Amino acid sequence: MTSRSITLPTPTLPANFAPCNATGTPTSGLATYTLCYEDDCRGLEKRVRFEAASAATALEIARGEAGGRWALLMCGGEILCRLEREAVGSSEYWVVAPPQMAN
Repeated sequence: MTSRSITLPTPTLPANFAPCNATGTPTSGLATYTLCYEDDCRGLEKRVRFEAASAATALEIARGEAGGRWALLMCGGEILCRLEREAVGSSEYWVVAPPQMAN
């Protein structure tokens, strides 16, 4: 398997945005993100917690996690979105949906 890197665009954040830690407290550095996977036909429930400088960087880190499964992406206990990593041939992409969208 060949490893390849992708460059994701940096999102435009609201002026009042501040990175947060696991308790939702703003920090001056990295934010703590959590990927939450449900127990489904493709795998068991799991939580993956990591730190990243932005949501775009969080997606790069999350890229190593289970593909083909929906997960919630959270920052400081707040749900940002639902996402799934898909692959078609040698191309990978993210499907990003509002938090309330069903699997």
